[in-house]
Amino acid sequence: NEPLLSVKSLQNYLDLYFTRFNTAYPLIHLPTFDANTAEPLYLLSILLLGATYSNKDAHQLAVRIHDVMRPSIFAHAGFSPRPELWTLQTILLVE
Repeated sequence: NEPLLSVKSLQNYLDLYFTRFNTAYPLIHLPTFDANTAEPLYLLSILLLGATYSNKDAHQLAVRIHDVMRPSIFAHAGFSPRPELWTLQTILLVE
């Protein structure tokens, strides 16, 4: 029941990511991006960046979640000597 995590808010964060961040730093190819099949950590990193362009409450929520996200990336099975593209993109987005 958290308004900052509603489907509408999450869609807004995704839109903000692609209209504000990805236009300046094109790390993700929008025509081939599919939120329905994206790895959860990858999608979360995109949503968090988008949330930073939203209101103050969304920005603060994104910062709090971001602080605990990094260990999850490094502990993920996809973080290996030969990581998949999504893993590299997630690390770049979190940095």
